[in-house]
Amino acid sequence: MANKFFRDRYGLDVLSFVLLFISLILSKARYIWIIALILFVVAIFRTLSKDISNRKKEQQKFEKFYNPIIRSFVLYKTKLQQRKYFVHFKCEKCKNNLRLPKNKGKLQGKCPVCGLEFIRRT
Repeated sequence: MANKFFRDRYGLDVLSFVLLFISLILSKARYIWIIALILFVVAIFRTLSKDISNRKKEQQKFEKFYNPIIRSFVLYKTKLQQRKYFVHFKCEKCKNNLRLPKNKGKLQGKCPVCGLEFIRRT
């Protein structure tokens, strides 16, 4: 019976999960619990909705906002893990992220995107 009920439903996606998570956090606040309740209802509505095309459009709009934030956190985490072995900097011309090995003295390099040649002390 549950299989028939959920067959044509949209289901849980990243946006619904984020809405549920935010509503859980806000539910502990004294006067903001009504916003948490609204977010919870919206998340459940999205999960049980049969209008799949509109839910996918909403998800795509959310991903345009969400993905750059996640990428920046992943890039920051990678830089932190590699800081023992590499020097990270940005290209002066195209602002591309570059890295050189640490403790090698003066190194000459070339940006793979714009071709700008540089000399850096590591």
